[in-house]
Amino acid sequence: RSIQLIRKCFYYNGRYLEYYIVRKNVKNINLRITRELKIVVSANKAVSEDRVHDFIISKAEWIESSLNKINKKIIEKKELKAKEKYYYLGRSYTKEEMKELIEFDSNSDFSYELELWYKKSSVKYFNSIIDKQLKKFFTYDLKYPKLTVRKMKTRWGSCNKKLNNINLNQELIKQPVEAIEYVVTHELAH
Repeated sequence: RSIQLIRKCFYYNGRYLEYYIVRKNVKNINLRITRELKIVVSANKAVSEDRVHDFIISKAEWIESSLNKINKKIIEKKELKAKEKYYYLGRSYTKEEMKELIEFDSNSDFSYELELWYKKSSVKYFNSIIDKQLKKFFTYDLKYPKLTVRKMKTRWGSCNKKLNNINLNQELIKQPVEAIEYVVTHELAH
């Protein structure tokens, strides 16, 4: 069942504002503003378009105030996103610096590429730390453990002695080198 949208506009405070009427089986006239800044009025089929228009005009001050608030939130979100920091080996990077570091191809999705890069980098880096730290345990004749890197909610790492497996949290790659070495050493010590 398709919803019929009737597009209208009104003039308020020096500008034209567009609104949409949606005919629904509702008792009252309902007004909402979507995240996309669309003004939507739900009204019963029995309510005339003139009555809806008068309702909109009576709510014009609230509409303008709400549009301004939502717009402000959108702008703040964009500014926050621009200031967003990304971490690798304890150092923070801007989005542009991170794009350079991961050799980002602008034709693909940054978030997806970043996740892939973090995964590959963590496996490579964690293996190099295991190599380095394993030498400290030479007297115990440890076998090289199988490394699993994945996202974990509550741990930096874990190990299974029977399977000779070390699990490390992918988010660990964002921490300082000393912290990574500590976690790897701790897991090897089990």
